[in-house]
Amino acid sequence: MVLKAFPLEYEGKITAENRAAFGRRQLALIRLYERRLGFRPVPHKALADEGWVLRLINDHAAPYVE
Repeated sequence: MVLKAFPLEYEGKITAENRAAFGRRQLALIRLYERRLGFRPVPHKALADEGWVLRLINDHAAPYVE
């Protein structure tokens, strides 16, 4: 399962002034998804930096990594 940590209160309203607050809120969501739901950032660094997180449903499955 894949999710993107995106604070909905910033939907369509990210500006230079609130970009730092958005980043802090996004990191807080990632920590919440890790702690409560067992998600981890995706192995692809650029996608992980955008807030994408992954949880494997089948323990034998491996994510596609380039």
